[in-house]
Amino acid sequence: MFWVLTILAVVVALVGIAFGVGASLPRDHVATVRATFAASPDKIWAVVSDPYSAGAWRKDVKKVEKLPDVNGKPSWREEGGFGPITYVLTESTPPASRTTLIADEALPYGGEWRTTIRTVGAQTEVSITEAGFVKPPLFRFMARFIFGYTSSLSDYLTALGAHLGESVTPEVVAAGK
Repeated sequence: MFWVLTILAVVVALVGIAFGVGASLPRDHVATVRATFAASPDKIWAVVSDPYSAGAWRKDVKKVEKLPDVNGKPSWREEGGFGPITYVLTESTPPASRTTLIADEALPYGGEWRTTIRTVGAQTEVSITEAGFVKPPLFRFMARFIFGYTSSLSDYLTALGAHLGESVTPEVVAAGK
């Protein structure tokens, strides 16, 4: 019984410490990841600007549902490992940039992704900047020290490369604070 109580006390203490550290972290963060592709900007744009086909090339997306426009802007819901997430396309400048916003206030996190596509020599550079926030302190701790602010961005670019038949190595430009 002593060992059970000791282990329980240690677990409670660790959660308390993680909560305290998370509470001291800023709610907002900005992170940027980029990768270089052989594919043309137009070919990359055709993929990233079609959220309804994401389930075909992103393993974290099970289903995408078109929703009614929000203030004249396209909106959709992705079903994935973290449950449903509603997005709105807030800016689109083909084939150079687009910004999507998480449009679900009930989630414990949110923010936007700005995707920028540009030609660099004979290749195409794609960078994604996440301006996000995490509400619960324990989630902030996990985002900062366990998952990292850039893991979703890197996973997205890696999946994009695989879909285009390329092996890419995402580079972290800014890890967020």
